[in-house]
Amino acid sequence: MASKTITLDPVSRIEGHLRIDLDIQDNVVKAARSSGTSFRGFEPILVKRDPRDAPHITQRICGVCPVPHARASTAAFESAARLVVNDQARLIRNLIEAANFIDSHLLHFYVLSLPDYVAGLPTAGPWPTGQAPKVWENRKGVDVAALVQHLVGALAIRRDCNSIGALLGGKSPHQVGIVTGGATSSVTADVKSTLASLVTKIAAFVNDTYRGDVETIVYAFPEYLDIGASGGNFLSFGGYPEQNGSLLFARGLVRAGNTKVEAFDPSQITESVAHSKYDAGSAQNPASGVTVPNRTRPDSYSWCKSPRVSGAAFEVGPLARSVVGGVGFSERGVHARYLARVAEAKRLAARLSEWVSGLQVGVSACPVFPKPPASGQGIGLVEAPRGSLGHWLAIEDSVISRYQVISPTTWNGSPRDDANQPGPLEKALEGTHVADPEDPIEVVRVIHSFDPCLQCAVH
Repeated sequence: MASKTITLDPVSRIEGHLRIDLDIQDNVVKAARSSGTSFRGFEPILVKRDPRDAPHITQRICGVCPVPHARASTAAFESAARLVVNDQARLIRNLIEAANFIDSHLLHFYVLSLPDYVAGLPTAGPWPTGQAPKVWENRKGVDVAALVQHLVGALAIRRDCNSIGALLGGKSPHQVGIVTGGATSSVTADVKSTLASLVTKIAAFVNDTYRGDVETIVYAFPEYLDIGASGGNFLSFGGYPEQNGSLLFARGLVRAGNTKVEAFDPSQITESVAHSKYDAGSAQNPASGVTVPNRTRPDSYSWCKSPRVSGAAFEVGPLARSVVGGVGFSERGVHARYLARVAEAKRLAARLSEWVSGLQVGVSACPVFPKPPASGQGIGLVEAPRGSLGHWLAIEDSVISRYQVISPTTWNGSPRDDANQPGPLEKALEGTHVADPEDPIEVVRVIHSFDPCLQCAVH
C-alpha cells in the first residue's frame, strides 16, 4: 500500500494563514492536521482597556467579517451591564450585519471558491494574467463566460452591501456605528430611500444570479454533496433578534445521528489546548480561560484552540444553522454548505426590505451612551457568516480584566483535543479520495467549503 504525507502551506484563497498536513494511503486521506500558523493576541491586548472600546478593537480581528465581532462585543457588554437596546438599534444592527453576511457569502462563492470548479476562470476574469489551473477540465453545463459576467456583477452587489454598512455604520469595513447601548446612525428620509433601493438590487441578485450559479456547480459536481461531511454534530448560537425577542436564526445543537434540536448551555463549552501552542492546563470554559502563548509546547501544531461542547466537536456555519433551524439538507458534505449559504442569503435578503421599512426617521438608536459597571461578567453569542461567534467579558474596576473569543473557524479548524478527537475540518478531510497528490484539488474543495478565516481563529 502506497503511503505518503503531503502538506498544503499556505492554503490559498482564504482569510489568514492555514496549513494542512495529510496522511494519504492509496490516494485516500487517512488523517489530517489543521494548523493556524500565526499568533495575534487580541485577547491580551484588551485587558485593562475600557470595555466600550472592545467593539472597535475586536473588529480588527477580521477585515471580512468585522460586524459580527462588533455585535458579539456589544452584546457581552450589555449582558454585563444589563442593558437592553431599543428597537431602532435592533433594526440598524440587523441591517448592517445582514449586509455583511450577504457580502461575505458572495465573496466566498465567486472569488474564493469558484476557481476550484471552473478551469481558466482566474485568467478569464478581472485578475492580472496568471497561470490557470492545470489538471481538470470544465464539466458539462458550466458556462465560463456567464460565470465571469456574474462574478463582475457580484462585485457590484458586494459594493452595495458595503454601502449599507457605510450608511448605517459610518464606514465599511470596521464600521463605527454599532456601539455599547445601541447604534449611532441618524436615519433620514434620504438614507431610508437609498437603503430601499440598495436592498432591492441585492435581493434580485441573490434570488436570481447567485442561486442559479451555485446550483449550476452543484449539478455539475453532484458527488460533493456527500464528500466532506464533518461528523454530524451541528451548533448554532442563534442570531438576528426579532421585535418579540425571538431569533431569526435558531439557537441550539443537533448531535450526530439525531434530528432533535437540543437547548444550548454556554457553560458546556470548553477549550482544549492539548495540541495548541498555549499554556492553560486542562480544558477550560472561556469565562475562566486564558491566552498564554507557548510556541515550543510539545505536541502542539496550531495556534487555534479546540472548543468543544460537553467534550464533543461541533461544526458551525451556514449548514449548521440550517440543520438547527429545521431547514437543513439530507446531505452533509461540501455542496450542502454552499446550498445552505444560498438559502440563508435569500432569507436575509427577504428581510432587508422589512427592516428598512421599520426604521423611523429621526429616532435615536442610542439614547444614552452607557458607562461601564464597576464589575461584572457578560457573554455575547452571535452568528457570523462562517458560524458561531462568542465573546466572553469580565470587568473589574470598570476596565476589562479578562476577554476571550471563540470564532467560527476556531470551532471548524480546531486541532485535536485532550481526547485526540479531530476538529470538524480535520474529520471532513478523512476519506477524501485524491486523484493526484501533487495537485490535491479534492482536498482544497473540502477546505474551501468551510470558508476558513484563520485571522479570526487565532485571535
